[in-house]
Formats: sequence, structure tokens, C-alpha cells
Amino acid sequence: MVCKKAEQQPVTGPWHRWGSVGVVGLLALGLSGCDALSSDDDDEDGSGYVQFYNGSANAPSLYLTVSDASDEDDDGSTFSGVAFGKVSSAVSFDSDDYLLDLGWKDADGDLESFYEQTVGLSNDKLKLMVLAESIQTPQLLEYTINIEDLDDDEDIFSLHLLNLAQNDPQPLDIYLSLSNETFNEAELVGQYGYQELSSEQAYDNDDYTLYITAAGSEQVLYQSDEISFNFTSQYIVVVRDNTGPGGSPYMVDKLLRGSGGTAYAHLDSDASYRVYNAINQHSLLPQYQGSVNVYLDGIDASPEISALQEGQFSQAFAMASGDYSLDFTNPSSDEVVSQNHLMTLNSNEDRTVFVFLKEETEEDDDGEEETTVAINTLVVDNSTVDSVYAHQINVVNMVDDYDSLKFYFVLSDETIDSASNALSNSYASNSTISLYNNTYSVYAIGTEDSTDYILGSLELTLDETSVDSFLIVEEDANASSGYQLTVAPQQGD
Repeated sequence: MVCKKAEQQPVTGPWHRWGSVGVVGLLALGLSGCDALSSDDDDEDGSGYVQFYNGSANAPSLYLTVSDASDEDDDGSTFSGVAFGKVSSAVSFDSDDYLLDLGWKDADGDLESFYEQTVGLSNDKLKLMVLAESIQTPQLLEYTINIEDLDDDEDIFSLHLLNLAQNDPQPLDIYLSLSNETFNEAELVGQYGYQELSSEQAYDNDDYTLYITAAGSEQVLYQSDEISFNFTSQYIVVVRDNTGPGGSPYMVDKLLRGSGGTAYAHLDSDASYRVYNAINQHSLLPQYQGSVNVYLDGIDASPEISALQEGQFSQAFAMASGDYSLDFTNPSSDEVVSQNHLMTLNSNEDRTVFVFLKEETEEDDDGEEETTVAINTLVVDNSTVDSVYAHQINVVNMVDDYDSLKFYFVLSDETIDSASNALSNSYASNSTISLYNNTYSVYAIGTEDSTDYILGSLELTLDETSVDSFLIVEEDANASSGYQLTVAPQQGD
């Protein structure tokens, strides 16, 4: 474990307003802890700040509690949960020593602590706490950043860069150019090793492109889309591993003192898609016999997906980002089932297209009921990370007999009435819920004339080997209730 100050990096070029604006103390530590670095002239009075960034891809939302280190009875202040790739707000406290407690919530909603550390807060300094590596073997990194008062009239922002790319932990060269320029015009910001935070540098407010290469190389491994730095503020840009289907090994997160963060994938990264056939056979759609061929951008000699059976997922396909048309035909006769369904794939996205039949009955001008059917599609974003202790369940409702359905995830000491995990969604829509490892009795409930009906139920066990999944409810003529629940992984093969 090494504690050191980040070195200054030179700033040059016509679009840099001024150079480095101060040395940043860097404190990188494991769970064993390390004393904070501070300058000799630190003011012990006033206020310091704490901010937490979750850089562990397989961690659930994490909660940081800050309490008075000298008061054992102080329950402290708990930040809102911070998901992977996000940051909490920067919260101010009087300059003093504080106990930081990091944990996640279990299935009962209780905080499970896995790290405690006493940290000293100093006037006009930010303690940026960063969780890195796997949540099963975590590293908590602590960085000290000087709070700078930037002049709004100067139209400048300050920037720190942090290298958290752990899959290939090597030094990286990071470049910036204006967004209307290319890598040829880009200037080297600096070279940063794994877990290294740069010194603070300042630039004109504008739109920029960020580039990443291996140290000493000019082969671009990552190029951002346009990144706007419009505020006169201090920004932190984190380089991390790409968790999406695109080919670049890197992504970046742009952070401010407020909560959240904005992720930027490699420009024009490939995306991924697959299709789920939820089409029910119907007498008004005789050309559909339980399976479809799927074509991309027009029907030609060879379908992208052949004979996709009802109730089945296709394999996943990598595609360039862009807008596509999906067409569906009968595999035997090539008779068209439906055409011209829009599928948009943004850079680095992983998506699933649910294809389903919608039936509508209306009265005509003579008062006679008329039934029509149509093929519709629902395009859903898939999770691209799998947490160890909590898992995203994406609930997809393919039942049109009710305006909406309620879904309950019931623990062993709960009933449906007392279940702490529940959601509702309407027909042909999806909703997500995060569930912690446990065993749940899952119910899909429809309500009609004040009566609740159980459409389906199953037992769902989540543990450290589980993956983020879909929960799909569909009509099923062979089921006793007329409906079925299906659990399937969100990520395709």
C-alpha cells in the first residue's frame, strides 16, 4: 500500500486557459486503512467534504454513513444508495475526524456494513472515497482534492482524471481535443497508472472529445462522443472498464459534486440485440403458425434469425449502432407476418426485442363488435453488469386481459400484503426491481371488479451465482390459470 501525492502535469495549447491550479493529495489504500496526507498549512477550522463513487462493477447500490468519530452514540448521516458508475453528492461536515461506514442493504432493508475507517476532514478539501475491484475483494481508495473557487467570469472548469480500468491495469495516455477537432489536433493531458488521480488542470468551458491510448502509443483505444464541460466547476472523469458489448475496453464517467454521473461509451461502438417471440397464434393471423423468420432492413434471401419459435429467445447479434427495420415472415411460405418495426441500437447498448400480438375489439358504426389483431414490438434495454449480492429483475408484461398487473416478491416471513418488494406495470411494458440474495415467492396478480386473481407464481432463489434476469408473464392456454411466468437471463449467448 502506497500513499503519495499526484504529480503535476504540464498544460499547454491555445485552448487551455491556464495551467495546473494546485497539487492534489492522493491516498490509495486497501481495507486495512492509511493515514491521510495533508499539507502543513491545512486549516483545521471550517468545513470539508465527503463524496463516494462506486467503481465496483459487481457491487449493489452502496450506502456511505458518516458519523462523529468521538461519539459512539452518533448514528450519523447516511448517503443515498450509489449504483455502479455513479457518485453521491459532495456533503459538507465541520473539519474533524469522522467514522465512515460503507455497506449495502439486505433483503430486509437493513444495512450490512463491510468497511469502517476513520477519516479526517479538513477545511476546503474534498475526500473522494472510491470503491474499486470486485465487491468480494474490495479496495477502498481515498483521494484528497483541494476545493477551488473558480471565477464564473473566467468561463473555465477544472479537471481531474482517474484511471480505474482494472481488466488490463496499465498506464494510459489521455488526450483532449475540442469536439470539432480530431486526434491529430488533440493534446496529451497526461499519463496515468492504475488507480492514479491526476493533478488539477483547467480549461475553457466548451465541448471536448477525450481519447485513450496505451502509454506511449498513438493507436486510439477509446474516443468519446462530445463531452460538454459547461459549468464553472470542478469535474472528475473516471476511466473504467467497458461493461457493454462494444469493442473498446474502456468507458468514462463524468462526475460533478452533485450526485449521479454521466457515462460515455466509445464513439460508434457496436451494440447487441436479440429477439423474443411472444406471438400467440390467432385465427385472424393465419400466416403465423408458431414461428417466424426475422429480417433486418428488408426481406432478402437469408433471414438474420430463422424459425424463431414462440416462447424462445434468439441468440445475440453484434451490430453497428444505428436504426434498423425488423420484418417477420412465415418460415415455410415466406408470407409476411409484419413489417417495418423500428429497432434503434445506440453505441454499446444491449437490447432485447419482444415481438407480440395485440388484439383489439371495438364497435363499428352499426354497433357490431369488430376484432382486429396487430403485431407489435417492445424494445428493452438489457443489464450489462451482474452484481454479486443484488440482481436486477426486469418484469415484462405480455398480458392484455388487465390494464395492469401487480408483481410481488415475497420473503419467507412475509405475505403478499406485507411484501416489501413489489411493482406494477401495464400491458406491453417493462419495469425493473433490484432484489438482494434470498428466496422469494413471486406472484403475478390481476385485479377485476375489486377481486384479485393469481395469474401465476413461482419460487425465485437468488445467490452470488445468479444473473440479472427477465420475468416474463404471458398467456398460456395449456396452463391451469391461462397464464405462465418465465425467468430468463437478460444477457444473451
